[in-house]
Amino acid sequence: MHSSLHHQTPPPHFPTSVPKHKAEPPLSRLMQRRLRRPTKSRPPQHAARPRRPLRRIQPHSPGPRRLRQTIQPPDFKKCGVAREFNTGDLLDINCCPPVSDSGFVDYKLPRVSSPRSRPAAYNMSPEQLRKYEEAMRRMRALDKTDPDDPRGFTQQANIHCAYCNGAHDQLGYPGLDLSVHYSWIFFPFHRWYLYFFERILGSLIDDPDFALPYWNWDNDTGISI
Repeated sequence: MHSSLHHQTPPPHFPTSVPKHKAEPPLSRLMQRRLRRPTKSRPPQHAARPRRPLRRIQPHSPGPRRLRQTIQPPDFKKCGVAREFNTGDLLDINCCPPVSDSGFVDYKLPRVSSPRSRPAAYNMSPEQLRKYEEAMRRMRALDKTDPDDPRGFTQQANIHCAYCNGAHDQLGYPGLDLSVHYSWIFFPFHRWYLYFFERILGSLIDDPDFALPYWNWDNDTGISI
């Protein structure tokens, strides 16, 4: 029964042979010229590509182009008047840091046995609040007793001003302000800035475990002061 099914004659609407392909139309003259044109060989993936030169971008121009530009270190030999961050107007503030004759010293991170726990500002204990107020009082007092002390409040504010308000030029590019804002170095800079600010406050009150409070934006209670 099964063999008879295989030998049945197919219906008339089924083709009994495969039709021959029709001849393809000739290519146009434009396509013929494109096919004859030699193709440019691409360099291999591992080949080193030449680096693009640093583009001169306005110091206070936001946008994605500025975020991916190479940031050069500051030119410490030159320090000028800072500019207002949003408008670029000159400020009547001298935020140039004091020049040290001893040169630069590479900082080595101390050995930490346990990480610090920073308290939320709205949830600080009376003792934590007392330590914070005393540390800030001593830091501000240095502005009067020794204005050139880098631990003073004004000198600490000048560090942020010098790096964020264009007091320094980028090394090798005179006239190109250094501003860590609108660049990839924004978060690393402010992270180490707060790190040293916190350590200075702790050293002023002889508390190596001192920790700065933070604003807890995830909690409705922590948003308001």
